[in-house]
Amino acid sequence: MSELIEMSERPSRAAPQAPFVSRSTESRGAVAVIVGLLLVVLAGMAALAIDVGIAYDARRNAQAAVDIGLLSGAQDIPFGQQEASERIATEVRANLDIQYGDDEWTERWSTANCTDDKAFATLGVVGGHPTNCISFDDTGRVRVRLPDLEIPTVFGGVLGKDSFHISAGAIGWVRYSGIGGVLPFTVLGGAEDGSQICLRSASGGAAIPPCDGAASGNFHALQVSIYGDKAFKTDTIPCNTNDNDVFTINVAKGIDHLLRVWNGTGVTDSCSKPFGPNQFYTDTGLGNGLWEGLVAGETIQGIFFAGRLTNTTPLGDTIVIEHEDNHHVIDNTPLWRYIPSTLVNAPTSCLRGTFDGLSFTAATANIETCLTDYVTGTAAGSVYEPLFTEDGDGNGKLDIDDNPRFAIVPQTIETTLPRGRKVVRVSGFRAVWVQGLYFPTGGGATIVEAGESSPEVHVPNGGSPLDQVTGWLLPNNTVPSVIAPTDAEGGEVSGANIVELLE
Repeated sequence: MSELIEMSERPSRAAPQAPFVSRSTESRGAVAVIVGLLLVVLAGMAALAIDVGIAYDARRNAQAAVDIGLLSGAQDIPFGQQEASERIATEVRANLDIQYGDDEWTERWSTANCTDDKAFATLGVVGGHPTNCISFDDTGRVRVRLPDLEIPTVFGGVLGKDSFHISAGAIGWVRYSGIGGVLPFTVLGGAEDGSQICLRSASGGAAIPPCDGAASGNFHALQVSIYGDKAFKTDTIPCNTNDNDVFTINVAKGIDHLLRVWNGTGVTDSCSKPFGPNQFYTDTGLGNGLWEGLVAGETIQGIFFAGRLTNTTPLGDTIVIEHEDNHHVIDNTPLWRYIPSTLVNAPTSCLRGTFDGLSFTAATANIETCLTDYVTGTAAGSVYEPLFTEDGDGNGKLDIDDNPRFAIVPQTIETTLPRGRKVVRVSGFRAVWVQGLYFPTGGGATIVEAGESSPEVHVPNGGSPLDQVTGWLLPNNTVPSVIAPTDAEGGEVSGANIVELLE
């Protein structure tokens, strides 16, 4: 205390003495005030933290609801955009912790109350009214932005904030199982499950069964337009690019837009880019598009499109196709490689051990036996396991999905190809395995089948290097990721409809 007195000025003797107040007493009072203020601040911060935590949990719930709603609801995109948007909103609502009445929920989605400046071209519908916050493009993408939600604060009113506003969004894409989507070939109506079918026929004089030479001028190929999808590298390719280049791209990358099943109302694929075409013109020409799309690749509009079969997998087999001093390494993995050794409930001809040790010729012949036995047994009432379920790296994804020979192909209502350039209708989508490549050699052909024992095949120069392709028509339940075709009258899309979250 003496020090404090010393630090203070001495009072004048003539002046009246003020009551003595200790500096330590003053300090204690100041500290008490400061502590009180700190307690108020800390209490405010704690209250704010509680409110922020509530808002964070609500934001996380909103994002989960949007993701679930998109993944579930976008399954209905093949039925139509209106059906899909209604279901998306329904699924989002079902997964939100906050509940709204029907009228309020519909009002929140209205274009007046929910806007998205990055919405796709086609708007969705919720409660029968257009919404800017669910939108679609013509390639099968859907964009969702949840209307702003008000989350009441617990203590925020003290700070002048009664609620938080949160939202969430996501973009999804409907795609098909298998690398590269759907190929522009046809499986004719009535094609026999498990059989080797013609995917693209050579002309009449060079065709080899199961291809028939296409006397009508059609070769099992479809004319499919380019819509422009960045994921397929087609966003800068004009839709009216010449037919051979378009066919090359569609073989190499797969069709770049959503397809649907014919349901009584035809939507013809064209450069006007209609939503979900379900019928296509047949391709009546032959060119190098098959060779370029499957093997050699081609630079089109400044973009190189690699041959589909050059997308070899790390664990797959390869073979070299030599042509004009160029060596093209393509996939050569046999189909039976995707049968797991653990498979038990299947015909004996399909068990992995049956294939092991067989020569290439014998193993190839046994694939047909296996598929035939599988179809016959199933028809007789046997319930078999799916066949091609090998997952070598244990990542939960079927290895066959990554092989470029595995593809989805439209099946037509028509059982024979019409004469000339005519429309064929899609009844469903089928899984196929690209098996045989037919390279013309004079009056015959060099046939290279998946699993070929030769390390290299020389293709003669001149002419079209590849003019015919065949494949196995896989029974629907042999690959679990492939959905069985549905009745055309139902308008449903089949063929491994998968919705992928892009962001």
